[in-house]
Amino acid sequence: RITGSNNNIFSGARNVVIQGSGNTIESGLQNIQLINSNNQTVRESNLIYINDEIQGSGSFETRDADFIASENIRTYLIDTQGGNVIARFAAVYGTSFPYFPHIGKIWTFKKIHSQHQAIIDATGLSTTIDGSSTYTLSSNNDSVTMMWDGQQFNII
Repeated sequence: RITGSNNNIFSGARNVVIQGSGNTIESGLQNIQLINSNNQTVRESNLIYINDEIQGSGSFETRDADFIASENIRTYLIDTQGGNVIARFAAVYGTSFPYFPHIGKIWTFKKIHSQHQAIIDATGLSTTIDGSSTYTLSSNNDSVTMMWDGQQFNII
């Protein structure tokens, strides 16, 4: 069942449910559900997106080099064994200016090595994390969860 507009489902895709617009399902994929999700390009089978965020398998990533935090990923495990790692927020979210994340979007970042630092950087959106432009995780297993309120990131 598909509701919304401008959704593209390529040949061989099966068992696809979409509630949203502007989504693309690549050919040959199966068992895809997009609920209240827009402008997603799905390239893997057996995925569920709710409110533009992957649920279950694929909802977290481990990173060991600088990266831009994706709105599709909820949790990042940051391996700092090789050096400092910077997780950046940048003006790449959404499909219309000012490209901010969806209000209420939550991210969790966890540092998984004792050496170096994991730095979460909000300067790419010209905003702050509880009043500061960056937030640093220094010790092994330090973590932080934050939410975008439309103006800044709030540690929760």
